[in-house]
Amino acid sequence: MYTLRNSPEVMVNRIGHPQPWNNVKQHENPKLLTINKDFFDSRKGLESPSKNY
Repeated sequence: MYTLRNSPEVMVNRIGHPQPWNNVKQHENPKLLTINKDFFDSRKGLESPSKNY
């Protein structure tokens, strides 16, 4: 409940269309997840840990 009330990334719409994902066109690219690009940029050039296995 706290996240629903205080997070700007969460939207609750009780009167709108119950399945809004059906309104997305094929050429649209909606943002569904926020990714921290700085984290991935800081890891560039590091050796992959999976190479050790």
